[in-house]
Amino acid sequence: MLIFKGAFHLRKYFDNDIDGDTLFARSESGFTNDILTMSWLKHFDRFTAPRTKGAYRLLIFDGYGSHVTQDFLEFCWQRKIRPYCLPAHSTHLTQPADVGAFQKFKYEFKKELRRHIFLGGDAISKADFFAMFQTFSDRTWSAKLCISAFKKTGLIPLDKDRVLNQMKEYGGTQPQELPLTVNPYYREPSSSPGFATPPPRPWEEFKTPITFTQRKRGLEYIDSRVESGPLSPVVRRVKQKGDKYTEKELQSGSLAKVHLGAILAYKKIVEERNNSGQILQKYGEIYGSQARRQIDWLNGEEKKAQNLIEERQKKQLEKEQEKSRKAEDKAAKKALVSVQKSRE
Repeated sequence: MLIFKGAFHLRKYFDNDIDGDTLFARSESGFTNDILTMSWLKHFDRFTAPRTKGAYRLLIFDGYGSHVTQDFLEFCWQRKIRPYCLPAHSTHLTQPADVGAFQKFKYEFKKELRRHIFLGGDAISKADFFAMFQTFSDRTWSAKLCISAFKKTGLIPLDKDRVLNQMKEYGGTQPQELPLTVNPYYREPSSSPGFATPPPRPWEEFKTPITFTQRKRGLEYIDSRVESGPLSPVVRRVKQKGDKYTEKELQSGSLAKVHLGAILAYKKIVEERNNSGQILQKYGEIYGSQARRQIDWLNGEEKKAQNLIEERQKKQLEKEQEKSRKAEDKAAKKALVSVQKSRE
C-alpha cells in the first residue's frame, strides 16, 4: 500500500509498470490514519487468506495508535488473524522489515535515484517515484531476504535468545570517554620538511597525456626534434602517447554524444509523464489494476467522442461540398440558358 500526500488520484500516477495489486491511498498529511490502516488490513486479509496454511494467521506490528483501535482488533479476530504487538522501543531488533529489509530497500531506491539524476533529472515528482518504484521494490523483496529477516529477529524459527543476547551486548551503560591526554588514539602532530616540485620526467618516460597542456608540450617536443634532425625512438614514443590521447578524446566525445542522446530521450519521457494532471479518482483508495481499467475505459470513451466529432465534421464538410456543387451546377445551367437565349 502506497500512501502519498495529495488531494486526488491522477492519471499520471499509473502510467508505469507498477504491480496491479498495489493499493494507492492518499491523505492530507501523507501519513497513515485509522481509516487507511483499516483499508490496509482488508488489503492484507484479501491477499493472505487464500495462502493461509492452517486456521490462523499471525500479524506482527508495532504499537502505532492506528494498529490498536477497536475496529482493527475486532476485524482481526473475526477473520482469524492473531495480532501480535511488538514491545515498545524494540523494533530495531524485533521488526523484520527494520532488521533485514529497509536498508536494502533504501539502497536500491538510491540506485534508481542516482540513475534519474545521471540522466538529467533535477527533481523527483510523485509520478517519477511511482514509475521507478516497481524496479527497486522487485530488487528488494525477494523470498530469501524475507526469510532472513524473520530469522534475524528470532520470530521464525522461534529463537527467544537471539534478541535477548543482542540486548546484552548494549550493556546498559554508556562508554566512558578518556581524557585527551590519555587517549590511546591521540598522536602528536608530526612535522615534515617541505619539498620542492619534482623535475619533469625524461622524454623517454613520457606517459599518455591527461590534459591538453601535456599534449601540447609533447607536440612541441616532436616539432622541435623534426626540425633539428632524424627522429629517435624517444620521439616515436612521445608521438604514440600523443596519438593515444587524441584517440581517447575522440572516444570521449562519442560517449558524450550517446549520453546526451540518452538524457534528451529520458527528459522527454519525464516531461510526458508529468504533463498530464487529469483527475482519475477524487476519494478513497484504488488498486493499480483498477486504475488502469478506468484509464483504458476513459481513453476508449474519449476516442469514441473524438471519432463522433470527426464523423460529424466529415458529414458537415460533405454537406457543404454538396451544397457548393449544387450551387455551381445551378450557376452553370443558368449561364447555359442565357447563352442559348442570346443566340436566339
